Amino acid sequence: MALLPLIATAFALADDVPKPFGLARRVPWNAEKLSGSPEPPLPYTVEKTFTKHVWKSPLYIADEPGTNNLWVALAGSDAKNPSRVVRIPDDPDSDRSETVLELPNTLIYSVCFHPDYRNNGYVYVFTNGPREDPERFNRVTRYTVARSGARLIEPKSAELIIEWKSAGHDGGDMTFGRDQFFYITTGDGTSDSDGWNSGQTLDDLLGAVLRIDVDHRDGARPYAIPRDNPFLTTPGARPEIWAYGLRNPWRMCTDPRTGHIWVGNNGQDLWESAHLIGRGENYGWSVFEGSHPFYLERKRGPTPLVPPTIEHSHAEFRSLTGGVVYVGSKFPDLDGAHIYGDYASGRIWAMNHDGRKVLKHREIADTSLQIASFRVDQRGELLITDHGGGLYRLIPAPTRALPPFPTLLSQTGLFRSTRTWQPDPALIPYSVNAPGWADGAIAERFLAVPGELKVGFDSARAWDFPDGTVLTQTLSLERMPGDPTSRLRVETRLLIRQQGEWAGYSYRWNDEQTDAALVPRGGADARLAVGTGQDWRFPSRAECMGCHGRAAEYVLGVTGAQLNRDQDYQGIVDNQLRALDHIGFFTSALGKPPQALETLTDPRDRSLDLERRARAYL
Repeated sequence: MALLPLIATAFALADDVPKPFGLARRVPWNAEKLSGSPEPPLPYTVEKTFTKHVWKSPLYIADEPGTNNLWVALAGSDAKNPSRVVRIPDDPDSDRSETVLELPNTLIYSVCFHPDYRNNGYVYVFTNGPREDPERFNRVTRYTVARSGARLIEPKSAELIIEWKSAGHDGGDMTFGRDQFFYITTGDGTSDSDGWNSGQTLDDLLGAVLRIDVDHRDGARPYAIPRDNPFLTTPGARPEIWAYGLRNPWRMCTDPRTGHIWVGNNGQDLWESAHLIGRGENYGWSVFEGSHPFYLERKRGPTPLVPPTIEHSHAEFRSLTGGVVYVGSKFPDLDGAHIYGDYASGRIWAMNHDGRKVLKHREIADTSLQIASFRVDQRGELLITDHGGGLYRLIPAPTRALPPFPTLLSQTGLFRSTRTWQPDPALIPYSVNAPGWADGAIAERFLAVPGELKVGFDSARAWDFPDGTVLTQTLSLERMPGDPTSRLRVETRLLIRQQGEWAGYSYRWNDEQTDAALVPRGGADARLAVGTGQDWRFPSRAECMGCHGRAAEYVLGVTGAQLNRDQDYQGIVDNQLRALDHIGFFTSALGKPPQALETLTDPRDRSLDLERRARAYL
């Protein structure tokens, strides 16, 4: 019995012994070798404008004819927060604004002014709602703006022009042609694979560009059908249809000089497109996605398929936003070009087209914007709506000499030796609780932050990293499953922060496993000598940033909840947050022990609680 107090004392002393830290000290990282870009500089960039306003989810901007004002459509966040249209002076130094329209439980996609707006005050508003109802409608409503006084929308002036049901792709834009007729875009009405099979049918208004005459009435309808619309005599066809076979025609414009009408079209699996719209043309959806087969067994519409005027694979674009034709004076090299871009990657392109053939097609800017629309102001100068919260203008990119970007992984400074797989001592290994699936590959992850710079910690969301930060992920496959000694390094991916923006690059390992070469901008495909052969996609730059975009806060795996777990630091097992906190990695101390902070579970671990696994997966 006398031994019991001694044993208890021994256990107490053992508990008081400090647990060793996995990281003893911080090794400074030199990021000089990983700067610049492997691509030649683009001629333009963007600059935020109208910064004295607070913009929440802007979707559209239009100049008000006969005034020096702009109208901006703002998407309400949910059914309880109304969408609004605000009017502001076209003066970046002004903070004045007024709400001209507010619609609860409704999403406002766009506004369009009548060609004779200065006299009649007509403005058309494209809406979708009720927002949280399973059965929603797209509506085009005409309002009248008073011609005197404060020139606000007259409350009782609303007149429904046209409507159709939609449970997904809505289209969402309007324009007047030089023929004075009114054009409207409609989507296929569903969110995946043309579930209503509406793309090739003419008996509904879906998946099309409509063309109506809003200056005349036809019986009970508040519009008339132009006599040269293409399907007036087609049995069962809606006479409003001008062109069809579109998935989600996102943004439309009229070239003020030629009258050409451009429409951007969101693709699904692999392709994005834009079209010069022609009478009665069929753009193929959902038999084709762009010019590529999709559901070849589906019945086609009555007119031949017309390929896209512009087409980008998902290696370049992920969600094409149709643009405008530039007729301003600031940028003569863009005169007459259709300027369009990508919501997901922020890239901006320009195409000059004479109506028969392409004259010039080039990328002009690479931004971090979520491009929701392009418009022009009263002077014809370009305005860009960033759904993430701002209005931007195009500006010439500054000229600066950039150092050569490393084309081999061994040149990046990330490794003492790629041949013997020795990371630089400044690289900190890390692992995540809920790893993504990478075609069965095993991932090894490291992060490096320059010098003594620190990181802003967040327990749930992405951390605030300084410029020069590099996150690496090396993916390996086992030639013989279950045998770690048979691993074949396939790819090392880098996510680099420079000048406030993130960029993704991929390096492909050679057969000798001694080094890895930078993958071209458009990515690459390979068949690997693993098992009976495995197909592998090396992502393009755009594919990298399609996942690591603003909506995902760029950095996917490095959050407090993901890193709140143990890591083996060369034989010392320690909680990663505790280890990083110990070396002064964060701008401020954690404040709480890791066990008191949020954590995720591995969704694939069947021994864990099912609800927590499901939440981590989502």
